[in-house]
Amino acid sequence: MRTGGKSNARHPESDRGSVIAFWENYHSSGRDIGGYPLSSTVELWFMEHMHSVSHVLEIASGTGRTYSHLINMAASSGCGGMFYVGADASPTAVERASRRKGFNGVLADMFHLPFVNGSFDFIYSRNAFQGYPADRLKTLGPGITRLLKNGGFIGVEERGPLDRLGIEEAIDFASSHDFMGTDSLTEIFSGLEVAAATEDFHKRKTKNGTVVVHSSTVIMVKR
Repeated sequence: MRTGGKSNARHPESDRGSVIAFWENYHSSGRDIGGYPLSSTVELWFMEHMHSVSHVLEIASGTGRTYSHLINMAASSGCGGMFYVGADASPTAVERASRRKGFNGVLADMFHLPFVNGSFDFIYSRNAFQGYPADRLKTLGPGITRLLKNGGFIGVEERGPLDRLGIEEAIDFASSHDFMGTDSLTEIFSGLEVAAATEDFHKRKTKNGTVVVHSSTVIMVKR
């Protein structure tokens, strides 16, 4: 299972404590990233199933940009009244996201989600898993899967560190980063049925030249 980075990698997210501290510092700086735009795989799946979605949980929701995008998509299709919860371990991110009308922010990290079993139709996360060691991620799947209703689905996106615009450390880390592919993501949620899995490589220009960014997206359903 390929998860996290190499043990000697210089990365700010080497364990849970540094992940939380890193993102709190990031959001406190006033910079705004995360969430939107979604991958085409997640967006098309959501558009097809939004009429059956009433309760959404976004893990590592940041400042709520994905929330605004999904709610606008639903509203434009006549799907009003969707209850949306965003969980993030950064107090600053939760405070900023909660300024958005209808956003329900909860201060919590993805290993300690304080919700009742079967609460959500759709759970989404983007770039939440990178930096954690493989043995830690193996414990993650059951704690998230329990929150899904039967028939509910999870959308997970993970992209190479250079996709995180504005994070200079990612450039230094790119050469030693061991990226999570679709096989690793589905292994974390081994009890779910895979509905879609895509991997993509694309070029991006940076101040250090052109790099290739690897993206993985998985949609999984609880039967």
